[in-house]
Amino acid sequence: MKGAKAEPALDPIVAHWQEKFRLRDWRITPRWATLEELTAFFAEDEDETDPAKIAKQACAVTDASHADQWDSTGLENRTARILLKRGAFDNAAEVERTIVHEMLHILLWPIAPKDTDAMRRILLEQIINTLEEILPGRSKP
Repeated sequence: MKGAKAEPALDPIVAHWQEKFRLRDWRITPRWATLEELTAFFAEDEDETDPAKIAKQACAVTDASHADQWDSTGLENRTARILLKRGAFDNAAEVERTIVHEMLHILLWPIAPKDTDAMRRILLEQIINTLEEILPGRSKP
C-alpha cells in the first residue's frame, strides 16, 4: 500500500474467495511483487516486457488471464499465481477487490478468448469488472 501502511496478508483473502468461487481444487499462490518481478512474469509468456508500460498498467496479474497462453500446463493442473504490485494499493479493500478480479480470471479461464480476439477479450474483462463490483465484501477470516 502507499505510504508506510502495512500490506495485508494475501492468503486469508484468497482462501475466502477460493471457497466462494468453488475453486477448492486449485492451488492458488498469492504474493506481493516488485515491478521487476511483474516484468519477468509478463516476459514468461512473451507478453508485455516494457517495464514502463507494466508500471503504468499492471497492479496485479494471474496466470489465468486468457486461454491461449504459451504454457497452460499450470492451469490444466489447477495451479495459478496472483502477483500484486507493492505500493499500488491505498487500502485493504482495494487489495481484496483486485484479488477478486484476478480470481474471476481463474474461474473463467476455460472460456477466455484468444489474444487475437480483441472484442471478446474486452467483453470478458467487462463481465469480470461487473462481477467484481457486485460481489459482496468478504466476511472476517
